Amino acid sequence: MNSINLSEKIYSLRKGKQLSQEELAEKLDISRQSVSKWEAGIAMPEIDKLIMLSEIFEVTTDYLLKDGEEYHHNAPAKPADEETNKTDEIKRYANNIKYCTILTYSALIGITGQFYLAYFSLFGISFSFKSNLPGFLGLIAGTVGCLALLIMGMTGSRSSHSKMVSLIPKSELNKLYNSSYIKILTKISIVFSLPLIILLILSIYTRSEGIAIISFLVISAYSGFQIFIVFWKPKKLT
Repeated sequence: MNSINLSEKIYSLRKGKQLSQEELAEKLDISRQSVSKWEAGIAMPEIDKLIMLSEIFEVTTDYLLKDGEEYHHNAPAKPADEETNKTDEIKRYANNIKYCTILTYSALIGITGQFYLAYFSLFGISFSFKSNLPGFLGLIAGTVGCLALLIMGMTGSRSSHSKMVSLIPKSELNKLYNSSYIKILTKISIVFSLPLIILLILSIYTRSEGIAIISFLVISAYSGFQIFIVFWKPKKLT
């Protein structure tokens, strides 16, 4: 059996976790050069860093300090299985959020269209549903259906998001929320939503079909953008 020392174990464990030297250094709150020195056998980690390494790599400090076999022969199987299950859960909840987002914003477009159809038909500007019972029933059914889909999408997305967040380390979550990517998306959402509210109010106040159409196009673009961002994953979030 091959016997490896601490420097080789740190290198093997780091590779097994698919961490770069920079990422491991960030978790330990040290410089990348320190990790490089450990792996080169030039320096030894301090006791507190050894404890942190054992927690990150899910092995004992005894295993790290004593020369022994390759880490995958000695590392406990249960934590690795738990880590795999955790990753699978995160992926499943992320996919649920994608599908619920499509459902939510598709339903929002449908409800907006139904709203304008009902609004202008009631005022007798473009439609004659007032004398058409089947038309009214269809309008009500469509609105109720879209509303139900909207509620399902919103509640499903919120539930999956809460469960996914509970599985992600707080440090990683804070890093994501503070990233320039999220901040830019927030600003874009605000830019979309403000004129949308103004157009919606104007279309109701003026009863203008032109403004209503523009408002509908804006909300469609906004919904399309929200659906797009749940599928687009940038290479770097910071």
